[in-house]
Amino acid sequence: MKWLNLAWMLSCYASFLWAVVKFFARADKVGGGMRAISAVGALNMIVSAGLLFRLSEEQVEWQAVATVCFVLSLGVFWWTVRTNWKRPLTLAYTPDAPEHFVSSGPYHWVRHPFYLSYMFAWLGATAAAQEVWLLVPAAVLFALYWDAAVKEEKKFSESKFSADYQCYQESTGRFFPKLF
Repeated sequence: MKWLNLAWMLSCYASFLWAVVKFFARADKVGGGMRAISAVGALNMIVSAGLLFRLSEEQVEWQAVATVCFVLSLGVFWWTVRTNWKRPLTLAYTPDAPEHFVSSGPYHWVRHPFYLSYMFAWLGATAAAQEVWLLVPAAVLFALYWDAAVKEEKKFSESKFSADYQCYQESTGRFFPKLF
């Protein structure tokens, strides 16, 4: 099962890298936050894959959790790409003003589905490698996604979409659906 999870993990990372290079609209300058996400993410991927590759005794329960996380990550990621296909978003930490507002597809459920997808992948990597200390780089990445989300929401609150976005924030969770 670890080999299957290694394939899932690499599929997630390859998808994320593809998006950075080919999908997201390019900004003139990549900010420090995006460079931090890229560096920590790449390091976490290399370490997780190496640990998974060297795993001698896999615990089936953790491998099953990892599989679920990777499948959720890829599902949310590609659903979000499809939703934004005609009008791609810019990379995290880009200081641009929003040009459009999306509330359909996965955005109906959460305001930041790309970040949710990435979080599922990092949790999957931690479970697959069966190393609790991998929660540390995952937590750093979560904090960076949180910070990027707050900054993006501030951009929307200061844009021509501010009234619509405020209503959207009241009914939709940042990373997890609002159930009530």
